[in-house]
Amino acid sequence: MKLRNLFFIGAFLVFALAMALKHLPYFQKSVSYLEIPLVAIEPAEVQTISIQKGTEELLLTKASGNWLSTNGQWSNNLDGDRVLALLNALRSVKSIGIVAQNEAAWPQFNQAPPEVHFVRLYNKKALMKSFYLSATARPDTSLDQAVFLRLPQTTLVYEVPGQLGSLWLQPFGLYRDRQLLVFDPQAVRQIRIETPLGDSLRLIHADSIWQDNLGEFWQDSQLRPWLQSISNLQGQSYAERFNEVEKQGLPTTRYTFSIDNQGPVTLEIYADSNQVDFPFVIRSNQFPGRYFKSDSTGLYQDLKFFNNGRFNSGL
Repeated sequence: MKLRNLFFIGAFLVFALAMALKHLPYFQKSVSYLEIPLVAIEPAEVQTISIQKGTEELLLTKASGNWLSTNGQWSNNLDGDRVLALLNALRSVKSIGIVAQNEAAWPQFNQAPPEVHFVRLYNKKALMKSFYLSATARPDTSLDQAVFLRLPQTTLVYEVPGQLGSLWLQPFGLYRDRQLLVFDPQAVRQIRIETPLGDSLRLIHADSIWQDNLGEFWQDSQLRPWLQSISNLQGQSYAERFNEVEKQGLPTTRYTFSIDNQGPVTLEIYADSNQVDFPFVIRSNQFPGRYFKSDSTGLYQDLKFFNNGRFNSGL
């Protein structure tokens, strides 16, 4: 067979294959909306995560199997499942469209510029991956946001699924632990309440009956629901400027719980006269250094269960 004939046969086969591929669904997609793998990592290899926004930086570090979050001013343990959710979302990040050929044309759906987060992932030895991430509200709905990603080695800006933004674009303060109290309510054997006026109420448990120092008796059914409600208590907002040393002269309400096979758990409520909207500061000895602010509702109301030395009948 002559060489020219072979050439024509080969060209025909290439043409036929191209026509066949053209009818496959994948090849009918717009090029800009092909699912392009952007970040691919193995979560188990990541040891350090840096999230930088402006001059602020949040570090998530792994040591001995445990994760720690810190911003340089505070640090606390972080739930490993929460970090795993972050990393799993990156394993196969797909683009749903190229929205800009240059980062200078980063799309803005509103007048305010997007806040850009710069994320870097490290293993034990070196930098693994890095990317820029931001989000802006869509003009047509307040229930959705557009999330954008750019890799440092390219000027292309990709739109990515909104889930990535909901996971990675959280305020740094949400990585701070808010646990205030944690104990087994069934193991509480004694409760002591000291009020700002110097009053004291002490309750001792024996055989499903509580007796207070005023001679009154209370059933488990009257106290256990309240103990249950505060046994895994979390604060909402930190009282950043509260100084315990300066406030020692102010009256406090103090709750002390004696618990089986555990040291006493103490919870204190401070009056912070410098704060109008949130005049109460609450802390426990279980998590020293954590001070949470409260108004007269919410956290403060959950703890305030007696009036004038008597139990509030509504609890």
